[in-house]
Amino acid sequence: PPQSKLLREDKNHNMYVAGCTEVEVKSTEEAFEVFWRGQKKRRIANTHLNRESSRSHSVFNIKLVQAPLDADGDNVLQEKEQITISQLSLVDLAGSERTNRTKAEGNRLREAGNINQSL
Repeated sequence: PPQSKLLREDKNHNMYVAGCTEVEVKSTEEAFEVFWRGQKKRRIANTHLNRESSRSHSVFNIKLVQAPLDADGDNVLQEKEQITISQLSLVDLAGSERTNRTKAEGNRLREAGNINQSL
């Protein structure tokens, strides 16, 4: 089962998930492969309201690093002031439905309480 991770903020006020793996990809196809690997690790379960309710949180960060090429277009310039870094975070929070609406009982009820507390 996936291990719990903690959401943190660095000194520049950027959010990150502590203890996660960063994977460098060179194409859209590689990025989707990494995304789907992460999706397979998510926990889902049936509830009265949702056939595939998220039972775990997931965060997929996309960091795009743009660096200019030299005049020939062959080599990446390494000058820090010319590099632009952008980040997009895709976040799926576990379902925190009201337990009286989901008719949750037993393990599912305890799980819902844990999910709500983690938010």
